[in-house]
Amino acid sequence: MQVLHIENVEFIIDLQKFLTFLERRVIWPKHIFCFKEDTIRRLVLKNVSYIFDYRESDTLNSSYVRFILNEVIPKAIYDINKLELRCNYQKLREIDLSISSTRSSGYMFMLTGFHIYPELQTLNLSYSGIKQIPLKNFHQWRFYFQNLSFLDLSYNNIEEIDYLLLDHDWNVKEERTLYVNISHNNITQIRAEIVEKLVNFPHLFLNFSYNPINCSCTEVMETLLRLVNNKAKWSQTKYRPYLFLLDMECEYPKHFKGRHLKELSSENLHCQFDRIDILILEPVIFLSVFVLILIMAIIFLTKYKEEVEILFIRFNVFPSCVGLTRAEEKVYDAFVAYSSKDTDWVRSVFERTNSNVLQQFNFCMHHNDFVPGRTIHQNIINSIQLSRHTIIILSNHFLQSAYCMYEFQEAYKQSLEESTCLLILVLMEEIPKGSLTRELKTCLRTLNYIKKTDSRFYSKLQSALASNLQ
Repeated sequence: MQVLHIENVEFIIDLQKFLTFLERRVIWPKHIFCFKEDTIRRLVLKNVSYIFDYRESDTLNSSYVRFILNEVIPKAIYDINKLELRCNYQKLREIDLSISSTRSSGYMFMLTGFHIYPELQTLNLSYSGIKQIPLKNFHQWRFYFQNLSFLDLSYNNIEEIDYLLLDHDWNVKEERTLYVNISHNNITQIRAEIVEKLVNFPHLFLNFSYNPINCSCTEVMETLLRLVNNKAKWSQTKYRPYLFLLDMECEYPKHFKGRHLKELSSENLHCQFDRIDILILEPVIFLSVFVLILIMAIIFLTKYKEEVEILFIRFNVFPSCVGLTRAEEKVYDAFVAYSSKDTDWVRSVFERTNSNVLQQFNFCMHHNDFVPGRTIHQNIINSIQLSRHTIIILSNHFLQSAYCMYEFQEAYKQSLEESTCLLILVLMEEIPKGSLTRELKTCLRTLNYIKKTDSRFYSKLQSALASNLQ
């Protein structure tokens, strides 16, 4: 067989049976999968559509069908591709796949992923609803279509052409010139630098005529019009294949609709029309952005109320708050909350007899300053209220102590009530996040903490203790 011609046909596929077929992972023999690869010369599948037939049920509803079409089938295609089954169409010269409303986004992958076409000269994909030029890297075209001379992508929905030229050196000598037809698409702007590249590619011709050009006042348009009006360039031989650019018509804005590009110049773009539109739109855009930011801020503040409040306290956003207490109103510079199992280290750092660095500060520690006769809870509350800061010696032992956690909760509560930067966290060791309470996680996210092993431990602690002094 040399010619296979199928036209104006609608294939109806039972989706349930098709899924069953995919699940079985049937491996087709090559002579079935590749058909007549050694003899076929012309393949026409024109105006051919594929419709999946299914009855909506609990297992096949519309959302599930979309999932099948967008996820399951492409994955199945990929799995087939891993079988490394390749068809080598040695004599195939023409493929016509035009006029299709059901062309899959993965169709080009199927076309090139399974087959090689060493003699293919014409590939027609017009009227297929294609939204972007398939195979962005043109090296792939030269690998799969080594002798391709005509690629028809006209009457599709392609919107840009820039990336066509990024990955292939068209100055390299090619055996054939590739003619690519992307006319009658949805390309609204042509960049001058792209045209300048195209005229220097002797083995590539790109026909982008009959596209709806937007002639609004933009830098891209002004640059293009300077090129269009450069008569010296258009008299050169290499520019002549692209003379159609001069006769391309504006589609937008309305006051330029139907005007040829050669009739315009960067000076008479009448940018004031566009600027009037901008002046009208600016307040609307500003108001919309303001409302959007306001809504996002409300959502953020609602969700992260405590974190924001602690940050405000930390950076003294509200300096007039009652929380900025004077030193003389407090008895201690800091109440030190720690586990009894960390006592040796705490005493070595905070007791005046052991530390010369912190001698100017007065610390409240439960083994020295708790008042006999009062309950532990009363002593904790009283100590926190009489101190400008509460230093949390955070360790795994601390987390395991109910009294330590009560000390933290009271200090955390007072920070919020007094709007003061009350808490100072000293991290004794690495602690798994799962061991931390929600409040502790909030503090570690929003407050600077000091690691026990920090080489600048004392200077950072002194700086933290000196805050809120007046």
